[in-house]
Amino acid sequence: MDVKIIKYNAGNIQSVIFALNRIGVEAEVTDDLEKIWSADKIIFPAWEKPVPP
Repeated sequence: MDVKIIKYNAGNIQSVIFALNRIGVEAEVTDDLEKIWSADKIIFPAWEKPVPP
């Protein structure tokens, strides 16, 4: 499976890569639109402020 993580200089990309590696998925971090559109799966990592329960 061809997985791409969108590189946009924000978000926690390292945590996403670590989580994917733990389940055996290799992903490429890129901002190349051609590579992104040709991927089987695209991940757009985001950053959010923790919300109390």
